[in-house]
This record gives sequence, structure tokens and C-alpha cells, in this order.
Amino acid sequence: MNPGTFNLVNGSCHRRQEEIAAVKRFLVSNRWREEGGVNQADLVIFFACGAMRLNVDEMMVSLTDVIGKMKNGAELVVGGCLPRTDSERLSQVFTGKTITYADYTALDTLPGVENRFETLPKVFGNGAFCPPLVKPGLRKAGALRLVRLSLDLARVLMRHRPTSILRRIASRLRQYERMVISVGAGCSRTCPYCAKRFALGPVRSKPAEKVMQRIAAGRMLGYRTFDLFADSIGDYGQDLGTDFGALLDSIADFEAAVSVGIYDLHPEDFIRYFDRILGLCKTDRLHYLYVITESGNARVLRSMRREIDTVDLARKLQAIRGYKSVFMQTAIIVGYPGETDEEFDDTLALLGEVNFDNVYVHCYCDMPNTESSRLDGKISKETVSRRLRRIAAAGIRHSVSEARRECDHSFPWGSLG
Repeated sequence: MNPGTFNLVNGSCHRRQEEIAAVKRFLVSNRWREEGGVNQADLVIFFACGAMRLNVDEMMVSLTDVIGKMKNGAELVVGGCLPRTDSERLSQVFTGKTITYADYTALDTLPGVENRFETLPKVFGNGAFCPPLVKPGLRKAGALRLVRLSLDLARVLMRHRPTSILRRIASRLRQYERMVISVGAGCSRTCPYCAKRFALGPVRSKPAEKVMQRIAAGRMLGYRTFDLFADSIGDYGQDLGTDFGALLDSIADFEAAVSVGIYDLHPEDFIRYFDRILGLCKTDRLHYLYVITESGNARVLRSMRREIDTVDLARKLQAIRGYKSVFMQTAIIVGYPGETDEEFDDTLALLGEVNFDNVYVHCYCDMPNTESSRLDGKISKETVSRRLRRIAAAGIRHSVSEARRECDHSFPWGSLG
């Protein structure tokens, strides 16, 4: 079989844009052509999320649908986290070639491959490849100017009368003028409940000068908002002999006015780099902060292998909360094995003290081969459901429907009533 046509199906998360783009460059370099949909392509690569049971359930439905639409003789490759986080479920509908974001070797066995994946420019590491930015057209440029004017007005209003509604409006506006930059991948953590780490691989970072060149190029095109993503952004630079603090220093010293969003920050790293993060707030260079707290109880956090002083964490989060232009978000796990009602009270207290703009409420679920799946003290569905109602009653800003939907999938023996 000679190189033919391909179609990429992205069921993965926003962190994976550059790596998926690298797969596309690999295929094009080997004379594959991107044409049509899954029903026309000779090769389909399906990137599947596999972080939690909900994601796995949804990916299995989507994957089955794709298989049913593919033409006879076409080849399917499944990528993303799913092949490593729940291979047993995947094998129920698919047993062919798989890739992960840390292992692309299966692509080298495709027909007509002359340029092996490892020989192409890397997304991360020294010499990382950054494709040139596309200049926005007249309509996009005009929209950017309108968004900037609206954001400037929102900032003025927040200085005089800061409200959560204004922060949410500003956060939504920034979605239209933001540029996403993937600064790293991989994770050094060993959280006992996390299955993603089986697929993510070691820490891989983009050199700070490359990140800043990207920000400078985006600024020239009219962007002022830059969202920095990584699987564990506090791990940034470990492979390059530097650290996340050095990247924050580069942003603080940048000559033009820019604002960054920090995603997926471990609370230990938030505490470690707090002074630098606070410095960005003081100069209006931080618009978004996502610190994944998971719990407000010290014992539960130790069980999660998170040695955190919860009092210090709350104090530092509240200090950032004082800067009303910063949209703050966190995530918690409800129903971690062994969590008592009193320990859950501590989580509610932390959320109330900090008053986050949004909270991702995740319901604990066992994932294959994780340490927490072997722990005693599993929490019942009824208890988790009751705690979700308490979160809603406390006025915690979160998606009630998403939390309940996740709970439905966390317990395989039934759904919430």
C-alpha cells in the first residue's frame, strides 16, 4: 500500500494541539494527503482522551462510531492517553496500532514512510520547532481590536467595582484574543489516582527563548493574551536545566504589555513560585490562574501524595484573589477513598475562603493500575451524590450538570437519580 489519504480525529484535550500538528507534519512529509472525512480516508488516526472513566466511556462510543464509518481496507491508528490508561476497554473494539504522546514508533510502520518520526523537528527540547504564525485576516484583526477595547473597559470597571460577573465577562472575552502556547508535556508526579501519567512520558519542555519568541510574534500580530499549557506546568524546564520560575521571570521582563494564563499548576509549585506569580499580578501580567488543589484536608492530601500546608496554601491563594482582574480556578476530587464527611468539610471551607471563579468538581473513579484503585474505604455513590448537593447548596461556582454526569460514569453499576 502506497501513501494515500489521511484524516485526524481529535478526541483529546486542548494540551495536545502541537503534538497532533506534529503527526500531521509527519504524514505530509511522507506524501500522505489530508482529504475528506473518516469515510473517505485510507488512514484514520483517532486521538482519544482516557483520563477518567467518563472520558473512556465517551471515547469508546466515538471510536465505535468512527470504525463504523471507515471504508473497507482503511487503516485505523488509535493515539492519545487511552491506549495506556485503559487498554482493556480499548481492546473490546480495537486491537491495531497505537501511539501515545511519548511514543510514536508505530507510525514508522505505515506504508511509504521514508522520514521516520524521530528524524523530524521536535516539538519540545533544545531546538524545538515552532511553526510560523498565521497573520489574522482583516475580519480577525478587526475582531481583535474590538475585543481589546472591551477588555480595557472591563479592566477600568473592575478597578472601581470588582465583581465575579465582570471577571467572567473578561475571561470570556480573552478567549477571542488569546494565543495558546504549549510550553511542555509529561509529568514527574506520582499521584496515586492519576492514570494519565502512564501515557504522558517524562517532562519535555520548550526553551524559554522559544516561548518568548512566540509571545513576541503574537504581540506583533495584535494578541495580548497568552495562555501557557503543560501537563504539569510547574515541572517546566526540568529537562533543560532550568525551572518554571525562570520562565515567569522572562515574562515579567518582557518589554511589551502582555498577560498570561497559567494552567495545570500543582499547589506545591504554586507555593514554590508564589512570589513570582504575585509579581505578575502586581504588574497586571496575569489574567488566569488554575491551581489544582484536589482537597482542603491535610490527611487526604497526604494520601494523594501531596505534602501541602493547607493554611499556607489558602493564605497565598487569598492573596492572589485580592487582584480582581485574575480569573481563578481550581479542581477538587469528591469521594477519594477514605475521605470522611468532616474531611470533605475542610474542602468546602477552602473553596469558601478563596472564592474561586470556577471549580472543576471531579467525582473519584477507579482507573486501571492506579494505586488508589487498590485502596480500602471506597465512598458510596449515595455519599458522593450528597456531597455534590452540598457543593451546590454552598454556592460554589461549578458546572452542576457536569459533576452529576461524571458521577454517573464513576459508578459503573448505575446512574444518579
